[in-house]
Amino acid sequence: HGYFWYYWITLSLTAFSGGSFGIFFGTLCKNIVEAVQIVPIAVIPFIIFSDGVIEIASMPAAIKWMAYVDPLYYLMRCFYIIEFDGVAYPKTFSTAGQIVCDSYVDVSDDLSEYIVSVPEVSGC
Repeated sequence: HGYFWYYWITLSLTAFSGGSFGIFFGTLCKNIVEAVQIVPIAVIPFIIFSDGVIEIASMPAAIKWMAYVDPLYYLMRCFYIIEFDGVAYPKTFSTAGQIVCDSYVDVSDDLSEYIVSVPEVSGC
């Protein structure tokens, strides 16, 4: 549909800003071992605050600001706009779609048969 350039520009800008964060965290490390250990500490918050895992609206106000300095937050926003702008979904399912939806277990069903009891451990 001609969206390649939109994706390319968005990814390029995000790579530059993400690279800046990488250089920042790289200056905090004295050697490669420290850099390898700090990668999860640095990357996981970016993923959490990208609004792809946890909805930003459900977060406490004290930490919402972190989403606005996260380059992945803006990457996700741009991808949502590029991918779903002007898309309308049907309000009713087809027969095949309804059968698939009906085949899943309803949350309100009795799930006690799936619960596994764990024996109590004493002496710990």
